[in-house]
Amino acid sequence: MEPWTPRLEPDGSPKYVMIAEALASDIRAGRLRPGDRLPPQRLLAKELGVDLTTVTRAFNEVRRQGLIEANTGRGSFVKAPATPSQAPQPMTSYPLIDLSMNMPPQPAEARLSERIQGGIQAVLTSPQGLSYLSYQDSAGAAPDRVAGAQWLKRRIGEVPVGRVLVVGGAQCALFAIMATLLQPQDALCAPALTYPGLRAAAERQNLRLVAVALDDEGLIPATFEEAGQRDKPRALYCVPTINNPTSATMPLARREEIARIARKHGVLIIEDDA
Repeated sequence: MEPWTPRLEPDGSPKYVMIAEALASDIRAGRLRPGDRLPPQRLLAKELGVDLTTVTRAFNEVRRQGLIEANTGRGSFVKAPATPSQAPQPMTSYPLIDLSMNMPPQPAEARLSERIQGGIQAVLTSPQGLSYLSYQDSAGAAPDRVAGAQWLKRRIGEVPVGRVLVVGGAQCALFAIMATLLQPQDALCAPALTYPGLRAAAERQNLRLVAVALDDEGLIPATFEEAGQRDKPRALYCVPTINNPTSATMPLARREEIARIARKHGVLIIEDDA
């Protein structure tokens, strides 16, 4: 085949986005077929008059969509679509149960893998879809922050949108909250069995973890009271609903007692709500 050259239609998008969209479009339209070799990135960059990094970034975007693959020393090729035989098969023996995450097993009927793939595909093929893979506002997209404020309003009252931040995962949020509110060597109460990510973040920030005993209804208030008197903790980390990893959920009366003790000793509560 003749060397592939993208047909770029300027629409205000970054050049790497236009290159990626042109490549993905030609693959889906059949103008590029499985096994076709793409031109070397350096050669394509020279032909288009752009930096090599621009072409590399475009190829990486399309590779993330599963449309091309790179082979060291050989170059980049159009990838054959996955066949049913290549798709992950359900396990016929005992399944692997990962207790490090409080995620319930997914029934096969949910078709979760298929639905996630379809959802991502719909986002990426929408107008300007590839822009979602670029850097976003570090505080979160405005519609997401508004949605967060509305969600919180039903629980804690009116919250200014400017005080709502959207982060890329609970681990990022925990680290930022702890770095903002706590100082090295501060005592941080946490369930005796707790989220491994919390332990890692506390160790990184040189905090003193104080274990609070658990039963089948979550944190035991009496143990928290003792810790408040003995260790003078600055904060309490807890997962009151479906605690990770025990799955215990605290009833309302116990939550109220934990909150009362926290107020008594001036302890901040960092609630991780899955």
